[in-house]
Amino acid sequence: MPLRKRILLIGKTFIFMIMSLIGAYVFCASIAVVLDIFNATMSWYRSPYLVAGLYGCSSLAALIFIHSLTTSKDETLREKWVKEDIYFDAARLLWISCLIVLELAKINSSFICCAWTLFPLLIRGVLGNFLNLVGPKGSQASHLTIHIFMQLIPLSLLLYCGWSMYTVFIPIMGRIGAMINPDLLVGLFTTVLVFFSTSYMFSLIQVLASPRKVIMLLLFIVATTVTLVCVTPLGFPYSGDEQSPAPMRLYILHTERTFYNQNGSVKSRDSGYWTVPLDYKGPKVLDTFIDQIKDVKPVDCDAELACGMPFYIPVISLLRISYYVPASKPKIHGTHKLELVSKTLINSYTYRLSFVASGPDHVNAIISPRKGVSLTKWSLTEEPFRSLDWVDRPTYFLYYSYGEYTEPWTFSIDLTVTKEYVKDSPLIDMSYITHYLHGHDLITGDFSSMLKQIPDWVHVTPWTCTLDMFEF
Repeated sequence: MPLRKRILLIGKTFIFMIMSLIGAYVFCASIAVVLDIFNATMSWYRSPYLVAGLYGCSSLAALIFIHSLTTSKDETLREKWVKEDIYFDAARLLWISCLIVLELAKINSSFICCAWTLFPLLIRGVLGNFLNLVGPKGSQASHLTIHIFMQLIPLSLLLYCGWSMYTVFIPIMGRIGAMINPDLLVGLFTTVLVFFSTSYMFSLIQVLASPRKVIMLLLFIVATTVTLVCVTPLGFPYSGDEQSPAPMRLYILHTERTFYNQNGSVKSRDSGYWTVPLDYKGPKVLDTFIDQIKDVKPVDCDAELACGMPFYIPVISLLRISYYVPASKPKIHGTHKLELVSKTLINSYTYRLSFVASGPDHVNAIISPRKGVSLTKWSLTEEPFRSLDWVDRPTYFLYYSYGEYTEPWTFSIDLTVTKEYVKDSPLIDMSYITHYLHGHDLITGDFSSMLKQIPDWVHVTPWTCTLDMFEF
């Protein structure tokens, strides 16, 4: 075969392999969507072996099916072996490309790609061809032996790294927030792992018998696993077993909120339990053990700055699904206060607002300039650090803590206005949040009785906090 034609065929096969990866993930994603419809997501959280049945077998079946479409009964034996060799070179090109990319990025994990490139080159490319053990010159048994032997070490390395990733990856899925379906992420990771683990196996499809029975077996395993997950307790993702815990993680903050007008008068005041599930399944099971939450709608994060809730760190995008259950006011012994000390016009377009704040040893301030106003400078750092936007308005998240109280926290911000700003209207919205994370103010009033409703398969992180929302 002319070299130019061979290179062209290898390039086309390489692209087809990438397309097969995409097709396999589409199939896995469709399974994730089905599980979501039947409220059976995260079943692998308690039983990680289910990943193999749900996404391992499905991605492998899809890959085999897609590559089997390139085979033809009318091809001669020699044509089949030529295609097999093309597929083998395309797989090597895949690993060489990954090796180059990782090396350029200076990622040490490139040694795995090096193993997948080196061992097939030495064992099949050199030893197999020298001894006539591969291709049409060798027997089918010798070819399979060489093909399997060349993958033993690199496959062991890859599967070990994959298993290590799962041991870290799966527990993290229990605290990534309720906005992302983790089955889509687990399916993606599994599809990529299966694709790279079987990259050299695709060539064998060209010379072996029809893989229909293998595909049907894999699909049977997938269908059985999906059925068991959807209709039996096997699909419940949580466990309170001390030997192998798989807890649902939950924040419950006993909160007192006060909203102020621009003139400092109280606009509204309430108190309640801000309940924040940290995983995708959480919102669907909260009402099974918190009776008060059944008639409560999720918090509207567009109505108030930072959802109008006492965030501890700026992860608003991950925790947008939460619930505020009305409750009695927490009995806080400490005091807190945010005061606007001065509002000075530095020049025709710049105002300087100076604040003094007091409270417990962990407090936050969230600032969002109004339309036509921009925060250009503050006394805290050289440049203001911008956080996530809120309804197309920038926000700035401040965190302040101390070990031993000495004096109030003082800081100032400079605000530049444009022609869009309406004179005498508020320049900023500002949320001042205090967190009582220890001591006698940690859990007060009826909070303890509420926490007793929580089952043993839920891990709760509770504390008490206050939120004051200002217009300055």
